[in-house]
Amino acid sequence: MKVLLEHGQLEVVIRAAVERGDWVCAQESVRELCAAGEFERAEGVMAPFVALGWRPAVWETARILVRAGQVKQCSRCFSWRCPPRKDGWQVTDFADVGRPSLAKLVQQTGTPAVVAFFLDSDVGFIEALTPDGMSWEGLLNRRLATSYEIPLEQFPVEPAVAGAVAWSAAAGLTPDEEAIRQTLAGSALFAEELFSALLVALGLPGAT
Repeated sequence: MKVLLEHGQLEVVIRAAVERGDWVCAQESVRELCAAGEFERAEGVMAPFVALGWRPAVWETARILVRAGQVKQCSRCFSWRCPPRKDGWQVTDFADVGRPSLAKLVQQTGTPAVVAFFLDSDVGFIEALTPDGMSWEGLLNRRLATSYEIPLEQFPVEPAVAGAVAWSAAAGLTPDEEAIRQTLAGSALFAEELFSALLVALGLPGAT
């Protein structure tokens, strides 16, 4: 297969990946396509494997989106899981959320919402919204995010802290600003750990 690539036969390798379901060929095809800036084609190579629920293909698709500069689109690849909370706060698990669905959720419930998307438990993407349109977004586990080539400058800490504090207050909660800052700037073995700490910092009832 590498001999084929060395002789410029990328299309042959792509066909082997798509038509025969050859995972190694798919990985090599994606590497070559991304290097050439053909990110949409690279995502297409991964699509059949993603459709089968193959987790490595989901992660690879997220990496393609990152390399394409579409970091915030990674959220459509992942789901949100968290234990139930108290005092009217409800938790659910979405297979495909993204900002449009978040807006629809808030509109339908008339209540604030916060969602988290996890990239292989290494990195977390946070989005939050209130019924009056107040929103903020953040990144969890910045140290590990660099290994996914996620541009940290797209997720500055201080604006996220300010947005989180304002969102929490608008939701009728009592935020801990410094704890929020430490969570958004900190690191952990699993991004889910930071999300749990963030919920506590936001003041969600029963989050401890």
